[in-house]
Amino acid sequence: MRVNFLTVGCKLNNCETEVLERHFSRAGWDVVSREEPSDVTVVNTCTVTARSDADCRKLIRHAKSMNPAGRVVVTGCLAERTPDALAGMPEVAAVIGNRAKKNLLSIVTAELQKASGPLIASQDQSGPGFLPLSPRVGSLSATRTRATVQVQEGCDEHCTYCIVPRVRGRSRSRPIEDIVAETETLVADGSVEIALTGVNTGAWGLDLGAEGGIAAVVDAILRVHTPSGQRVERLRLNSLEPQAITPDLVRKCAMEPRVCRHFHVPLQSGSDAILRKMNRRYTAAEYAQKIELIAEHIPDVAIGADVMVGFPGETDEQFGETFELIRRLPLTYLHVFPFSPREGTPALRLGPAISSERKQERSRALRELGNRKRLQFHLRHVGNVVTVLLEGKPVTATTVLSGLTDNYIRVAVQAPSNRINTLVPVYVEDASREGVRGVLVDECSTSFSRTRGSQK
Repeated sequence: MRVNFLTVGCKLNNCETEVLERHFSRAGWDVVSREEPSDVTVVNTCTVTARSDADCRKLIRHAKSMNPAGRVVVTGCLAERTPDALAGMPEVAAVIGNRAKKNLLSIVTAELQKASGPLIASQDQSGPGFLPLSPRVGSLSATRTRATVQVQEGCDEHCTYCIVPRVRGRSRSRPIEDIVAETETLVADGSVEIALTGVNTGAWGLDLGAEGGIAAVVDAILRVHTPSGQRVERLRLNSLEPQAITPDLVRKCAMEPRVCRHFHVPLQSGSDAILRKMNRRYTAAEYAQKIELIAEHIPDVAIGADVMVGFPGETDEQFGETFELIRRLPLTYLHVFPFSPREGTPALRLGPAISSERKQERSRALRELGNRKRLQFHLRHVGNVVTVLLEGKPVTATTVLSGLTDNYIRVAVQAPSNRINTLVPVYVEDASREGVRGVLVDECSTSFSRTRGSQK
């Protein structure tokens, strides 16, 4: 049987899709690309905004049109929130919510083939609550460049605009021994970089009473060594809420060269009044202190932020506070989102709606600011040598590869394909908003580095 996977949404969704792929592959299924014919297409959905809902429904229809004889299985957050509506789509053969996602393979193989109509599996029959996917499954690819490890599920923050606690449940930390076991498997199978993710990654350990928080996970992963001597060469922390940014964590990341110089810290608003309405548990000044702490201790660090515009009742003055805070902080890129009303969230009652035109104007202004910051950050690296993890992603020709620096810069470089999945030095020659271009440096040539740049 052949299966392919389509994913909408966050890095956690992509992480879970990778695990599902490994489950199916280990069970003997042929996991094929999204363009290839398949017997089953699994669509892992998102429901964070109305746009996400629409994108998911469009992708479901596209999946069926690409494989008219195949079956479409829908899972993820939209499947958890609106299972009946999805089951009513003629393209859908089964709806499997987050509560049952860890049993998706067994449901598809045992139940789908004998179902006479759309199957809805939104409850986990093996136990209560939302449970993470099994960690002890071998890697799908023996040469995966970058792998994502889920450390936590759910969220207890209850921001007034957010539907995620409803579809993901309360915050639950994954046992650290499971995190280490999966990391060992991924490293042994060739992953050079490990990225940690979760709904609220920085909340790891709070429900367990574990000391050290997410920093304890960092320590454990950096100690991983496989029997053949492999270790994690790069560890990337995905999005962390401001509350998780502590002096101890920043110092640890600054002292350990294998931890990527990259933080993504959601802001949402630079107005204290709007932050209170959002139920965000910090002030604009406290957020600024966290960002400045990171920049002070970690040179050339990339710092990104999520920003929401058009929250109900947001005035021009309050938006101006957000713009000014971002302008003066050492942020290097932005993810800008217009407010999207979600049925069942308190935000709908918190003020008059902002017009689409005004939200578009504010989004445009922040995106232009973010683009300027990103370009400035990239230009700072021209004339220096950076270390790049090369990926199998041609840019303009088969010999032009791209990869990421530890501080989240996309680099294009001409290099032989046997350098894919290795860390290589690249001299940066020019930069744009999208990334930088450079030339491969002979690792044995020290004279090049002395005359044309210095390692950063």
